[in-house]
Amino acid sequence: MPPTVLLECLLPNGMLVPLESPREASLLSVKRRLFREARKYPLPHLLRDAACYVFVGVTQDAAREEFFDEARRLCDLRLFRPFLQVVEPAGDRDEKMLNREIGLAVGTPVRELEASRDPEVRDFRRNVLNVCREAAERRGADAPRSRALYAWPPRVHASPELPRPLYDKLDEGQMVVAVWVVASLNNKQKYPVKISHDCVPEHAIAEAVRAQTRSASLSPEQLKRRVLKYQDKYVLKVCGCDEYLLERYPLSQYKHIRNCIMVGLVPNLMLMSKESLYARLPSDSFTIPSCPRGVSTPTPYTNAEVSAKSLWSINSGLRIRIFCATYVNVNTRDVDKIYVRTGIYHGGEPLCDNNNEIIFKNGDDLRQDMLTLQIIRIMENIWQKEGLDLRLLPYGCLSIGDRVGLIEVVRSSYTIMQIQCKGGLKGALQFSSHTLHQWLKDKNQGAAYDAAIDLFTCSCAGYCVATFILGIGDRHNSNIMVKDDGQLFHIDFGHFLDHKKKKFGYKRERVPFVLTQDFLLVISKGNQDCTKTREFERFQEMCYKAYLAIRQQANLFINLFSMMLGSGIPELQSFDDIAYVRKTLALDRTEQEALDYFTKQMNDAHYGGWTTKMDWVFHTIKQHALN
Repeated sequence: MPPTVLLECLLPNGMLVPLESPREASLLSVKRRLFREARKYPLPHLLRDAACYVFVGVTQDAAREEFFDEARRLCDLRLFRPFLQVVEPAGDRDEKMLNREIGLAVGTPVRELEASRDPEVRDFRRNVLNVCREAAERRGADAPRSRALYAWPPRVHASPELPRPLYDKLDEGQMVVAVWVVASLNNKQKYPVKISHDCVPEHAIAEAVRAQTRSASLSPEQLKRRVLKYQDKYVLKVCGCDEYLLERYPLSQYKHIRNCIMVGLVPNLMLMSKESLYARLPSDSFTIPSCPRGVSTPTPYTNAEVSAKSLWSINSGLRIRIFCATYVNVNTRDVDKIYVRTGIYHGGEPLCDNNNEIIFKNGDDLRQDMLTLQIIRIMENIWQKEGLDLRLLPYGCLSIGDRVGLIEVVRSSYTIMQIQCKGGLKGALQFSSHTLHQWLKDKNQGAAYDAAIDLFTCSCAGYCVATFILGIGDRHNSNIMVKDDGQLFHIDFGHFLDHKKKKFGYKRERVPFVLTQDFLLVISKGNQDCTKTREFERFQEMCYKAYLAIRQQANLFINLFSMMLGSGIPELQSFDDIAYVRKTLALDRTEQEALDYFTKQMNDAHYGGWTTKMDWVFHTIKQHALN
């Protein structure tokens, strides 16, 4: 693919300007170059300032789209043809940019939602709007403090309890905090105070005031009034960054303080007046979007007496009344009960498959598994649009309560450990890497063998890319499964975004993703010199294409993870966790540099496969010991 593209840009003055631009260029840089070039053409005086216009193009989905986000790159626009029109935007610019982000998040353009006559969709949007309006009103009721908490939410750990190894670093629970009082640029005073790690920020302010007035001869009553004044008018700010200790959490629960304790540094905080803090608050106005505001009409049912109800308004369990049954294949004189299997449907589409077997999980938080499987489904959709059918298997998973949920059983499938143990002691202890290939060969005879190898190769490529980008951990041989027909898939996503298990302080998994000799022997159809076969080259090519396809949609995944930050998922707590996706997608590099980076990771996964097999040995021994 050439590094540049020849654009044709139609200006509001009627001039058609050809412009050669790098594929990686942002729309903002393209616009600036275009308006400089427009001065060489007739009628430049008819053009207004460049900021008054936006680009419009036709995407590969045959949809006209206004590109308000000028940080987007040309290669991310998915234009049908390299043709852009420059127009004055109609309507509210901020609302259109927000609608675009919502469309990316839900996978459906907002204009399609607005055109939908589905009453459930309209009720849902209306109720979401009400929730947002109520949240804005609550912020306004305690303004400006609530607005400050919204603008700078406290970065705290979930538990106020300080872990024992960190507590042991303190002096019997006491820690030193440096509080700076800045009167002007040339008048700064630092007051080190020794306080308990579990005291609240107001206590730290009080100790700093006492240290400041130690030289002054104040009576106890004067000191008390001064402390109350400072506690009422000042907050603590972390020196060097835009972070504030606004809530009454224990100091050691704040992530910045806990990180300082971990590395043995003295936390540096600064007294900042609430007045100056509130003056820096961004504008907080709630605008009613221009979505349909009409009252939804009831959905027509067979029974005319029943009207539609929104799930938002139902807080109790559902009871089903059966009016009649036809063609029941039993003799009612011989039975006293008939059991009815029911399902939940959205229109004609079932939301649950009654023919599936389900595992009931008690004690596991399945929210992270649900999120990971949904992300994998999105990846599969992107690949299919790019012509890559990598045959992933994102099985059903539903969290229905606190550490309670349901998981779909994938029939005719076995874990890698189960397959290896069928190969005897050599297979179980990883002395032979041929067990998996032989098992597939025995299961698929004749023409079915080639189909099974192809299915294994495609699914292995998809999961290699997906688990690498998402940083999926705990990839032992009981968390990877293979179906009889050769389809490989991963299960149990309790660790992601590089939160991998550790042993004695070291990460147990030392490769970016699982690509052992067992897998390569299947891909190469048993050829011992795996990496020099045409089959392996095809596998590599699929991985490269899949990686670049996801990289082009990086903003979508980052936005999705950002939206889930407040969900309480244990391993998705801050933007530092999301930064791992930026790292694996190499967003700070060119496309070729990113591809080189991924190629190196693939080599590390292959040549470091022996470390994975060692982990599998210990896991197998442990499982047999437990059983």
